[in-house]
Amino acid sequence: MGTILKVVIAAVVIVGVVVGFAETNGFGTGAVTKYFYTTSYAPGGTSVTLVAVEPNGQTTTNATYAVGDPFNLLVTESSPANPIAVHEVFNGTVFLDHAWSSANGDSYTISDTAHANDVGKSLPCYVVVAFDNNNQAISNTVYVTIHN
Repeated sequence: MGTILKVVIAAVVIVGVVVGFAETNGFGTGAVTKYFYTTSYAPGGTSVTLVAVEPNGQTTTNATYAVGDPFNLLVTESSPANPIAVHEVFNGTVFLDHAWSSANGDSYTISDTAHANDVGKSLPCYVVVAFDNNNQAISNTVYVTIHN
């Protein structure tokens, strides 16, 4: 009691097709604060793929941006159900949902700008897609490096 525990677990978690690494922080609560996925987790028949779109238009899972560059993430899904929302998890921070309507088809682009407070780091990013059948799917992780 009174001692702050920081335990880093480098465990391989296999749930369906998920391979992840979890980090826990806190007061011995074991609360998971970050997941880093190397492949996507999705219920049967569903897949979600994430790539970063660099300023030159190239897609990659290891992107580099300059401060102020447009920062685009392209999410593509394949599912017998319809996607209804998607949210980004960037360096452990969960961002708000974006509505995904049928007008978006099988892909959705999340747009932002590369920020100065992230310079010099290779930051993990993944997305979670919610479907109209109450299932959710988690994408692979992409890494983003920002420079001046």
